[in-house]
Amino acid sequence: MKRFTLGLLLSVCVPSIALGTPIVITSNLTIDPNNVSTYENQDVVVRGCTVTINVALALNSLSVERNASNVAGVVTHAAALDGGLQLTIATSLSVEGADGVLVASRIDVGGRGFAAGAGPGAGGMAGSRGSG
Repeated sequence: MKRFTLGLLLSVCVPSIALGTPIVITSNLTIDPNNVSTYENQDVVVRGCTVTINVALALNSLSVERNASNVAGVVTHAAALDGGLQLTIATSLSVEGADGVLVASRIDVGGRGFAAGAGPGAGGMAGSRGSG
């Protein structure tokens, strides 16, 4: 079993089998504590829409792809979300554009962190600046 980390707390284990019929998401959606059980441990396809994941989530597999109108699929999280995107994928991760090419469809966490000096692990000030 291979295990590696991609981006912010996105870990992928690649052993064997994809099971069942995937859940195909085709319109913008937020996954949060109210609906996470619908997606937990499932095969999920994000097709031509944005899925915002605001909770730790374990999936069997995830595919992020363009739709028939060539609109990219995107997986992201809310800005300043404690812990960032916490996504564990058991069997496979696929991020594709047209014809399986990695173009535009993406897992996007850019600009979603805390402002400088804010959030967990922000640190603090030590000493003072001199004047001159």
